[in-house]
Amino acid sequence: MLTHLSAFDAGLWLVIAACQILLAIIVHRTTMERHYPAFSLFVYFAALKTVALLSISSRYALLFAGVYYAVSLMASVLMALVVGEIYYKVFGPRLALPEGTPRSVALWLAAAVTCCVILAVVLRPTHGGPYTTILGAIQAALVSGLSVSMWILAGYSRWLGISWRPHVAGIAVGIVLSLSIHTITLFVGGLSSRPTAELARRVGQLAYLLSLAWWGWALWEKEPVPEKATPEMVRAVLSGHQETMEAANQMLEELRS
Repeated sequence: MLTHLSAFDAGLWLVIAACQILLAIIVHRTTMERHYPAFSLFVYFAALKTVALLSISSRYALLFAGVYYAVSLMASVLMALVVGEIYYKVFGPRLALPEGTPRSVALWLAAAVTCCVILAVVLRPTHGGPYTTILGAIQAALVSGLSVSMWILAGYSRWLGISWRPHVAGIAVGIVLSLSIHTITLFVGGLSSRPTAELARRVGQLAYLLSLAWWGWALWEKEPVPEKATPEMVRAVLSGHQETMEAANQMLEELRS
């Protein structure tokens, strides 16, 4: 096991696996499964993924590469669910937002993801077989699209003056850190020589390891219970969303009729 890897890479894989298992234990022992099911599923899958990859013998180095790309794509899909979960936790239901906000966010995300897909096709990996080239381009498109999406959500929420709860912010910071650096390393590694590609891959793994440590620290802290809103606070908030309240009252009238 891991005999086809260098001592540094083998040690890095083992440390990442240990941190993933520890993070999975933290998630299981807290209330994360109930409040953040998508993120919890991603954490459990990531831990199982690494353990499965580590169990592949050095005699199956080619299988290791194929399985690595396949499970990495699955992890990116699960990460997309986490980004959607963060959007709902931050922005809330549609009626709670100013008119046109969901449409604007969707347009920004669609434009960003389209650009990332085009960039991934143009800057697809130059080394490896057809299988790894296609999977590498798909992985670059997914990772870069998710990274840009998180930056858009962070910027748009700041523009609207929406605050983030500590656990949501902690999850988001780890995602932005990992995906942003991973995006750069994927494109650099795909277009560079093998030694440079190996260095880029290690940098991406170190960034992911740092994200694991950040998530463990951020989620270990208990989230403070928010104070109950007073009638004065409710009236002040509703006064700034007159159009939303009128739309809600109209929907209630239609349901009653």
